[in-house]
Amino acid sequence: MNYRTLFLHAVAILMGCFITAPAFAQAPSNGELVLNVRGLTSAMRDGLASDLQQEGRYRIAFACVPAGILIVEATDPTFRSNLRTDLMPVVHHRIEQSTVRTSTMSRNAAEAACAEARNQ
Repeated sequence: MNYRTLFLHAVAILMGCFITAPAFAQAPSNGELVLNVRGLTSAMRDGLASDLQQEGRYRIAFACVPAGILIVEATDPTFRSNLRTDLMPVVHHRIEQSTVRTSTMSRNAAEAACAEARNQ
């Protein structure tokens, strides 16, 4: 692994680790919420996807189990304003609250972190 790859991976991880839930009081303007989940499994992801599909207002737009990243988005723009408030109880129904952190990671950064995690 070269230094550039290591640096990019470290930046992606740090972005996810230092953002706390209170600092992310409102959903981003694009209607997405990025979650870093320690110990994410395929079963957790699939269960959450099923719950969100039944609920109908949100969906998993991007998921990377090896990196523990989920990006959830509103299915309708009218649901964007309450994204975090509405979504977190559904998430915590499936995933232990202490393992979930919100992040401001971009989709590109999430994809890069995922690629790095899969290459390890």
